[in-house]
Amino acid sequence: MPKKVRVWFRQNRARWYAEYWEFGTRHCKAFRNKAEAQQWARFVERKFDAEEWHGIHGIDWPAAVEQFLQHKQVRAAPCTVTELRNSLQQFETLVGPMQTDLITTAHIEQFIERRRATYIKGRGLRTVAPRTVNKDLANLRTFLHWCQQNRLARTDLRFEMLPLTRRRFVPPSATAFAELFRLAREQSPSLHAFHAATSNLLASLVSAPKSPASSTTLSMRCRSRADLENIAVPLSFWPPLPLQPPLPSRRIPTTSTFLPRRDIPSSS
Repeated sequence: MPKKVRVWFRQNRARWYAEYWEFGTRHCKAFRNKAEAQQWARFVERKFDAEEWHGIHGIDWPAAVEQFLQHKQVRAAPCTVTELRNSLQQFETLVGPMQTDLITTAHIEQFIERRRATYIKGRGLRTVAPRTVNKDLANLRTFLHWCQQNRLARTDLRFEMLPLTRRRFVPPSATAFAELFRLAREQSPSLHAFHAATSNLLASLVSAPKSPASSTTLSMRCRSRADLENIAVPLSFWPPLPLQPPLPSRRIPTTSTFLPRRDIPSSS
């Protein structure tokens, strides 16, 4: 079926336009005069009439997935290709393999509903987190976009990501800090290396007031005054660090080139 390109003049902008429709999407271009618009219209009509206009030709799901992954292996990291494969496998398991041209928005909504369904983990029921579903939807959108570029799927597929709720930050309590340091003390006989690694982090998170060691507390730097007043971490569980012997220093022998200042002869 030959494509028809419409050419018309727009009065409010004083320019000539040419447009055509493809898969429900309008393609329009502006020109300076009527001759250029008609020339482009004839080019588009000849292009689609010369058997370059094939429409949508869907292929089997396994073949489309294999071609898509081969296309991505050259342009993406191996871990990205693995995530794409896993997400497409989830869609195939929950919705079923089908022709790429038969995929509709209803199938995608069905995939979202089934992906979020409860599943048995251990002895209880759990639901898939919205972030996990959105990751699968992003990978599915990448696959469908590749299919649309290769005229393997419809271009009117629209779906939205699931809304995400940000979790409020809850600072760790004094009991959690005590348990953390207790485990570290049990797993490591010497806390010298642990103290050296965490001293900079603790210095940035807490501020220690000047007080005796028996009543020293760490007041965490919180955003609200209530958190600052309610949270205080005692340091009674922090044992004194053993003193390490100093490393033997090698003395650099003095030469005639580099003499100590007291051995430099005076100019007088």
